[in-house]
Amino acid sequence: MSKITIDEVEYETDDFTEQQNNILTELLYVKEEVRRLDYLTQVMNKRFKDLISSLNTALEESKRNA
Repeated sequence: MSKITIDEVEYETDDFTEQQNNILTELLYVKEEVRRLDYLTQVMNKRFKDLISSLNTALEESKRNA
């Protein structure tokens, strides 16, 4: 027996119809994809900032060596 809470209402998933199970499966998939994309966005934002810093450092070194 598995339960899920939606909008503060608890449902027994064993009682779901095939259509409701399909919707729940897709909902869980989408939720996981959102988490994955949020993580990737954080990683890419960090990498972006690191690359800007690296470029600034390289440009400053070029100025000093010119």
